[in-house]
Amino acid sequence: MVALTISSVSKRFGEIRAVEAVSLDVADGEFLAVLGPSGCGKTTLLRLIAGFERLDAGSIHLGDLLASSDAHHLATEDRRIGIVFQSYALWPHMSVAGNVGYPLRVQRVRGSDYDRRVAAALETVGLKGLEERRPAELSGGQRQRVALARCLVMEPRIVLLDEPLANLDVHLRAAMEEEFAAFHAKTGATMVYITHDQAEAMTLADRIAVMHDGRLAQLAAPRDLYRKPQNDMVADFIGQGSIVPAEVSSLLREGRCTATLLGRDFVLRCAPDQRQGPARVCLRPEDLVLSPEGAIRGRALRVTYKGGVTAVEVAPEADPAARLQLTLPDDSAPSRGDPVRLTVQDGWVIPAA
Repeated sequence: MVALTISSVSKRFGEIRAVEAVSLDVADGEFLAVLGPSGCGKTTLLRLIAGFERLDAGSIHLGDLLASSDAHHLATEDRRIGIVFQSYALWPHMSVAGNVGYPLRVQRVRGSDYDRRVAAALETVGLKGLEERRPAELSGGQRQRVALARCLVMEPRIVLLDEPLANLDVHLRAAMEEEFAAFHAKTGATMVYITHDQAEAMTLADRIAVMHDGRLAQLAAPRDLYRKPQNDMVADFIGQGSIVPAEVSSLLREGRCTATLLGRDFVLRCAPDQRQGPARVCLRPEDLVLSPEGAIRGRALRVTYKGGVTAVEVAPEADPAARLQLTLPDDSAPSRGDPVRLTVQDGWVIPAA
């Protein structure tokens, strides 16, 4: 069952194209991350789903319910969507229970049904016993869980999360990633998670929608997004690595081809319909190996200790303007300026546009 359908949705603010012809489906119970740099349109897309903005073209369905089109706009309060904001948006004068129950009071839910739903939401997020505390008496992680409980109490069709970890420190962010994963596993809620942090998206999401300049650049599972980027933007934005020009000379079986890059021939992964001719190749750090017999000669330009491993940036002799990234154990890393030789043991030919 599809919980959310976005069909050819566009939104402009004057001459600014915030979202342009975006289409995607989110399955019931799926955790989708919408990822991209600042200004890519991801927050505008969330606001369109929530009903805070009217779209200019296309349509949005919540299950079978038409929420938005160019001629129809369902009010936010009628969409049954839960939203967790970056700032938590808690009422400081209300107790934890009061904050969680606020949406129910707006909907005029009272009595035993109100008490039952508030108690169940607080128990689900692990805040039972803290009902009477004020937000100021809670940690950042606990306030985030109050916001989650407030969503859950509404029994929403979809939970939208707008960069919910952006204001937390590194250690608390890691803990809250586990909280979100546990929340999703326990509730089975459909979640759309807006973030600029690829590590968060990779850790949490079933699929990731990468946006760029208002458009959907690629929609895929985290592993496929990393190993099979569909364009230069995704290859460069997701993970570390290098993009180098190549020439595909022959096609092999099972998604493999022979390509010449940096003056040498290598067998690389490619799409089944890859054509011969000029191409660009994405090389991840794990695709490159330091070897005395390596076919690619270069020089170490930057050597950075990362805690247990060392990141090395290499300028190849065949193309001094190019940069190759690899990660090595500390005891095998070269020094800055040292000559090195590399072997390419894998790589992905980026499909032609």
